[in-house]
Amino acid sequence: MDRASPLPCARRPSPVHALLPATSSSARNVDVRRERAFWACYERLVRPLPAGGLQHCWRHCLTLYERRLTLPDESAEQAVTALLDIAPQPRPDQLALLDLHLLIRRRMQALERQRRQSSRPTHRTLHLVR
Repeated sequence: MDRASPLPCARRPSPVHALLPATSSSARNVDVRRERAFWACYERLVRPLPAGGLQHCWRHCLTLYERRLTLPDESAEQAVTALLDIAPQPRPDQLALLDLHLLIRRRMQALERQRRQSSRPTHRTLHLVR
């Protein structure tokens, strides 16, 4: 009996670190599908993403995630300059990419906080009542 391939929605999420080079960062488990869904919701509920919306800037987002994971201390200007160097023509607006970098940096900081909080052991205290 042939085994049917699982449905696309049943597949395991693909973490960013599987798509990126090895890193020494502690924020390694970034789920690409979940991040794309997050930014799609952000675009619907808050505002369109800078640099042309999600459809146009998703590749830039992935590049910024990669740079943030591999070079966590890199400044926004350095990351955007490197991104502009590899960007195809027509080149995206530098201010829009700086704004996009700021959004991704904040998102990755939030993910790191969530990861730290979920890995923190919970302590239960016993309160005695007299």
